[in-house]
Amino acid sequence: MIDLANELAPEHLQIMTKNQQILASKITTPGLILLGNETPSSASDYILGSNHILPTNGFGKTRGSLSVLDFIKINTQVKATKSSLTQISKLLDVFTEAEGLPNHYEAVRRRLD
Repeated sequence: MIDLANELAPEHLQIMTKNQQILASKITTPGLILLGNETPSSASDYILGSNHILPTNGFGKTRGSLSVLDFIKINTQVKATKSSLTQISKLLDVFTEAEGLPNHYEAVRRRLD
């Protein structure tokens, strides 16, 4: 059942057995797991904390339900020094060549000249 649930990645999955939490911890792909006989999806959709925006058609394999995190923009910054860029330059050359994007390496090479 665990393998089937993970393969199907249903929008809603209701677990109505003993040891629900143990089973739920092994099932990772549904949009929402409802635990127990007294947890209908309608209660979750409106009041219990989830919502109607759940991944369908197996999309739960790659994402969960809509949450506040979908409305937060994460800013990412990186910084290299000439020394660190020199240390990784050969690896960058290999990666850019493997991807067929040799001009990406040119941006590195020119900074090291």
